[in-house]
Amino acid sequence: MPPEPTQLAPPFAATPKQLELAHAWHDPANHVVLIGGAIRSGKTQAAGRLLVETAIAQPATYLVSRMTYRELRDSTQKALLHGDGALPALIPPEAIEFYRASDELVRLRNGSEILFRSLDEPGKLLNLTLGGILIDQIEELDEGADGERLFDTLLGRLSDPRGPRKLIAVANPGSLTHWVYRRLVNEKTRDAGTAYVHVELSDNAANLPPDYVARMEASEKTRPHWFKSFVKGLWGSFEGAAYEEFDPGLHVVESFVIPDEFERFECMDHGAANPTSWAPIAVDYDGNLIVFDLYYSPGLVSAHAAAVKARLEGSFAGAAPTGLNWWRRRGQQDGWERHLCWADPSIRAGHGLSRMGVPASVWTEYLEHGIDHLAMANNDRAAGYARLLELIHPDPKRPFPGWHPRSGEYGSPRLFVSKSCEQVIAQLQSAPIAKDGSDAGEAVDSKWEGAHGHAHAMLRYGVLSRPAPSTMPEPESTDWRTLEMRRLIKEGDERLASGRSRPGRYIYV
Repeated sequence: MPPEPTQLAPPFAATPKQLELAHAWHDPANHVVLIGGAIRSGKTQAAGRLLVETAIAQPATYLVSRMTYRELRDSTQKALLHGDGALPALIPPEAIEFYRASDELVRLRNGSEILFRSLDEPGKLLNLTLGGILIDQIEELDEGADGERLFDTLLGRLSDPRGPRKLIAVANPGSLTHWVYRRLVNEKTRDAGTAYVHVELSDNAANLPPDYVARMEASEKTRPHWFKSFVKGLWGSFEGAAYEEFDPGLHVVESFVIPDEFERFECMDHGAANPTSWAPIAVDYDGNLIVFDLYYSPGLVSAHAAAVKARLEGSFAGAAPTGLNWWRRRGQQDGWERHLCWADPSIRAGHGLSRMGVPASVWTEYLEHGIDHLAMANNDRAAGYARLLELIHPDPKRPFPGWHPRSGEYGSPRLFVSKSCEQVIAQLQSAPIAKDGSDAGEAVDSKWEGAHGHAHAMLRYGVLSRPAPSTMPEPESTDWRTLEMRRLIKEGDERLASGRSRPGRYIYV
């Protein structure tokens, strides 16, 4: 038997990004490492090689997986056992003791075992004790709770004390509402002990045919979503996006103090297990809409009502907890102006019980907790989508509002979102158009919206109320005759309202 190799001949020269991934993998502070981004950027080669090197250095049981067995066999397993294109196998043949195809198991001569398993039958993973895991194309896992639960199940299998007990994953970019983005990519929300390495096609261009790279780069003009996703490796850009014109650089603005003169209204999508989404929207003098704050949380009606009332009562105290008043001031001495909140009409559906003669519903629950300004919105999904498309569209003839950083330029949309409303932004970027059924091409996919699009549903309820532009206040006059006339008219209005006068009794000077 030949001597066990002490050093592995490298199958390829690592790029700077692949070296960055290696540093992240070997950092003891990291338990999960993801490399994500463009296609043909060397992601699988780098992750697979790191797992092999670890298996040779630390004998244990390791898992190599992908969502389906066919995809696993045709891509990841092929790269490890046979090589990919001109690249040699990631597992050097001299390190292998045997490969048992019936069990999809490779045993290395140092005692390590590498198992190849698909993830479409999670029950087969429950009895494994693993020292390390590679998941290729992790974004293929279910975008909702099922996929996240499977990921947590795999983390729970990392209990072999002989191995590093780490997970390395590979991903093409996907939706901003995918749990992979939230837990492994987004710097603000990703799990502790998780590292993300982003790659673009250009990071691996030296190892690819020049004409291939040129064709991919040329797709920037012919297939812009493809280019953003698979050449630049950006999450949230994909073909089939419902709102192709939504651009954070255009539609997203920094929070600013909303003038008291701007009309306001609210919109809400109720959820219990799913989040409830609730936002105030301001309307400026030109009819531009600004989503300037957001409440987004799962829970009971009592919790939602308390959180919203705190924001509304904050207005009465002078400022909401966010520093943004949900209601507007009518005047320094006149208090705050109530308005409507447009909600999903299904909250009026009765639950078969009765309270004070009124069928119990989500709506009556909110009433009992002091939320009495809910109005039933238009729930036409196609109409809501069409309206949002119009508001998001950048009109070449429309000037940007004076409060926008691009004031003075043309090409403004009519819908803007505060930077703090992260779920609204993510869902507008991630919403897919319906591909089949009666809504095909005419509305956002209903299944996606039900699982991931609660802020989107909320927004379409609100915009279908078709709010009018705010009325610009008249400029203050310094002419004493005008001021005196206004005083007398106001005094006459007050007398008429109190019943102390009759119409036609105003005195003018």
